[in-house]
Amino acid sequence: MPKSIETLLSPLSADEKQKGAIISLVIFVMEIDKSIAKEEVDYLETILCKYQFGDNMTFAKFVSSAKLMVQETHQNESSQDLFILNCSKNIF
Repeated sequence: MPKSIETLLSPLSADEKQKGAIISLVIFVMEIDKSIAKEEVDYLETILCKYQFGDNMTFAKFVSSAKLMVQETHQNESSQDLFILNCSKNIF
């Protein structure tokens, strides 16, 4: 059973959950769009090197997990809706 966005966000503080939810939605849109410019990838790589969530989760590990989740999620509409809903619950 694939990990859910709620499980991925659960160890984070409220502010980090919001940041994680926004990043997850961005990754979701990038995956659906299927056209990511090299500049976008390069910029994302520079951000990945700078940030960390909580005590044990690096930003790069979070993004990798979110990417895998998004790839599984965008296969059907009900999964997409649930992913978006669960992300939006963490954005205030």
